[in-house]
Amino acid sequence: MAVIVKRLSILLLFLTGTQVILAQRLAPDSAENFLKEHPQEDTVRVNLLNQLSYQYRWIYFCNSQQYAEQALKIAQQIHYDKGIATANYRIGHSYWALGENELAIEKGLEAAALAEKENLKLILAESFQILARGYMDQRESKKAERYINKAENIALQIKDWDLLSRIYNLAGVIQFIKNNKDSALQLYSKALAIVEERPTSKAQLAQITSNIGECYLTTNPDLAATYFKSALLISTAPKSRNKSAEASISAIMGHAAITKGNYKEAEYYLQKALKLSREMGLKRSMRHAYRGLVDLKVREGKAAEALVYLKKYYDVHDSLLNVTKTRQIVELESRHELEKQEHAIQLLERDSKIQLLWRNILVAVLVLIGIVSVAIYYLQKYKETKNRMILNLEIDRLTAQHKELSEKYKGVLASGDTSSIETIDQRLFKKAIEVVEENISDPLFGVEQMSRELGMSRTNMHRKIKAITGFPPSDLIRNIRLRKAAFLLQHKADSVSQIGLMVGFEDHSYFSKSFKKQFGVTPSEYLQSKATMN
Repeated sequence: MAVIVKRLSILLLFLTGTQVILAQRLAPDSAENFLKEHPQEDTVRVNLLNQLSYQYRWIYFCNSQQYAEQALKIAQQIHYDKGIATANYRIGHSYWALGENELAIEKGLEAAALAEKENLKLILAESFQILARGYMDQRESKKAERYINKAENIALQIKDWDLLSRIYNLAGVIQFIKNNKDSALQLYSKALAIVEERPTSKAQLAQITSNIGECYLTTNPDLAATYFKSALLISTAPKSRNKSAEASISAIMGHAAITKGNYKEAEYYLQKALKLSREMGLKRSMRHAYRGLVDLKVREGKAAEALVYLKKYYDVHDSLLNVTKTRQIVELESRHELEKQEHAIQLLERDSKIQLLWRNILVAVLVLIGIVSVAIYYLQKYKETKNRMILNLEIDRLTAQHKELSEKYKGVLASGDTSSIETIDQRLFKKAIEVVEENISDPLFGVEQMSRELGMSRTNMHRKIKAITGFPPSDLIRNIRLRKAAFLLQHKADSVSQIGLMVGFEDHSYFSKSFKKQFGVTPSEYLQSKATMN
């Protein structure tokens, strides 16, 4: 305990050094000036906007969100996936800070999906952290823990110490909410050690210090007060400026002062917390401050003022709970008004002579569309059946010629005549079949692993396999599994359920359904038909 306090004192002296003041204050302004000098809507501008969003992330969340939304708009226009994913998770972070957890989770999921698709590990970990924050505030601790563990694994893998310090701090908060104070304290200490020993942003230091203090609030109030005061100083230091933490810590110190009977001090800290929270739109800190002011005024015997603060407390509390529902109601009302307008237009058209003509035309068009749709459906079914037959024949041909081709290649390489070597597409197709067959019993084997085994990106592999076979890679994998199953059933290798497991189908019902779609009969019926033939 004493060691932690000493370490904090040394770090605080460093953070308040005058050498960092100018650089820290100029950083956002410099980026904004550069932004003005670069009006082109390209990846450079997207990255600048996202960087500005990052710089304001603990100072002004509304600014952070605005920059990220600008970045998102441009990134979507130029199809810049990394910019889209980055902007989404930063918008999610702002939503979380402003108390809109549902929207934060929505943006976190969008960012995570794109980051996973494009293998953007840092952004994926940041997105998981946003999801952990959102579910933590929703009191869904299991989901929060699952996402924070995923984020930790990635941060350790890529050795991003700044991210890891924030992850341990958040993991500690999750444990603290579950009343596991010892576990929380261990996680906070790990976060603090990383901030001290590794090259990281110091913005989280104030919150980490305050969180450690909360662990001692009931058992050692004086030690907790020491941590809170250190945290407040850190939150205002140039290198570790964190206005969000300053608001939160001020509210905590106000509550602590009430407990000690220091009402004047409590008033000062609670009003300070309220002012900062209003400036930044921090509903959680605002609610915490109002709750403290209600308690303070009740203890001072000022019932009228307590009622005023109580009303404001519930206004903020209700807005935190109902913000998403309000949006949904507005959307439903807008949709309802639009439907009413469309209905009115339809009634007017029905009363006119032209309506009959339009109706006949519409019927004719719908009939034509129906005919074309049916034709397209059967044409597609025919094409799919044809492609599947070709695919089966190609698999059979490649399997049968595997040994022959191996000998052929040896002879070609020995003679130097390369004219008879198979095409690149043939080699790719054969390799794809070999990869699937090697992993056929693994139910988790899919397109992602297949692309890695082939040494190709998922997009390129999908395009090549589709061009060669007429089917996407997922259909190719399923086709090979089912053909192997049919072979095993024909030779009575095992029971139907066991054969399903042997070819990678964990769900017997899905296996049976897929088999019937492929061969027209269920596995059991197929087995019986072979037995009858024998």
